[in-house]
Amino acid sequence: MRQAETTIPSSLPVFVYGTMRRGQRLHQVLARATPLGLARTAAAYNLFDLEAFPAMTEGGSTTVTGELWQADKGTMMVIDAIEGHPEFFVRQEIELADGRSAFAWLLHPGRRDWAIRRIESGDWCRHRSGELKATLPDPPRPSSGTCSIASRNP
Repeated sequence: MRQAETTIPSSLPVFVYGTMRRGQRLHQVLARATPLGLARTAAAYNLFDLEAFPAMTEGGSTTVTGELWQADKGTMMVIDAIEGHPEFFVRQEIELADGRSAFAWLLHPGRRDWAIRRIESGDWCRHRSGELKATLPDPPRPSSGTCSIASRNP
């Protein structure tokens, strides 16, 4: 693992892969950042479901899906605080599928015992969407084969 950054860099974009993505509960953290588009990591990571949020780790074979943002130092400081950098998540440079680099917050190696349920798709939003569908009840079905819309008799 690369050495954890202790200063706040501003040259590389940030890669968000979970609760800070558009439509997720912490997206407002990026209000002052500039969106750069969707991105995927190189196939060198794993993504895990820790119930309320995901965690990315090095040393896997998954391509993780996320978003790239150009963030100022103030936004980086807020993300560091939310992620518990460097005790819980560690901000470090990662490799993207297209060869570029970005900063991301990876699960601290000492906390890998939290990483139990792997997200095979590498996409937190897709994973959560599928999980939500699996927990919703089936819609009511018409009884005895009748249509729920009243039929018209000529």
